Amino acid sequence: MKIAYLQFAPSGDVQRDIDTASGLLRTTEPTDLDLLILPLALTRKASIFWRCWTKLVALEYDCIVVTDRNGCIDKAGAKPLKIYGNLDQHRLVQWDSVSVDLLEAKQDVVIVYMSWSIQGAGPADDIPDTLSLRFWIEKLLQPLLRAERPEETIVVFCNRCGIDGDVFYTGTSTVVGIQAGEVILYGWLGELERLLVGDTTARLGKLVQNGEHDPKTASAAKKEP
Repeated sequence: MKIAYLQFAPSGDVQRDIDTASGLLRTTEPTDLDLLILPLALTRKASIFWRCWTKLVALEYDCIVVTDRNGCIDKAGAKPLKIYGNLDQHRLVQWDSVSVDLLEAKQDVVIVYMSWSIQGAGPADDIPDTLSLRFWIEKLLQPLLRAERPEETIVVFCNRCGIDGDVFYTGTSTVVGIQAGEVILYGWLGELERLLVGDTTARLGKLVQNGEHDPKTASAAKKEP
């Protein structure tokens, strides 16, 4: 299964955001997508132009397009999806309920929308923030990991990026698989506007329990604690 997420900072201007999203897709030119996830903040400003654009994208890439926490432009034979959001560091009680629900839901694919940020960060770069990723895994995925189920659950962390006042959104959107007590890495981004593409038939490596990658991981993060 090939999963993509448009990680960028929505402006609130529908046409500008459509232009940004279209530009990221043209630059990356993804092929054989099964699932394309759009930023959550974008869908709150939905208009007739935005809805038309998402339908065109679904047709062009012949894939499911997730448009918000409650729905998607579907196609026949799609795997069941579970969508959560919008998680940040200010509502940690919500994280606990999501963590329990993840274990009980037994979904094939889980999408987690996030607005995870830090204060006073420097310029954004193209390196994943492993401190943030470590927290997400430890806070949300530990019940699934302890269960050690043989069936794989795909989890897509869809975070914002960019700066809003003194708030810096860390990006680091990631596709992982949870299977038999292990975290399998399929794709991750740094802090810049990019298209995340994770292919569940092509493992990049495994993440150890502290959120770091093993030596076989293809793209090594450098933001280590």
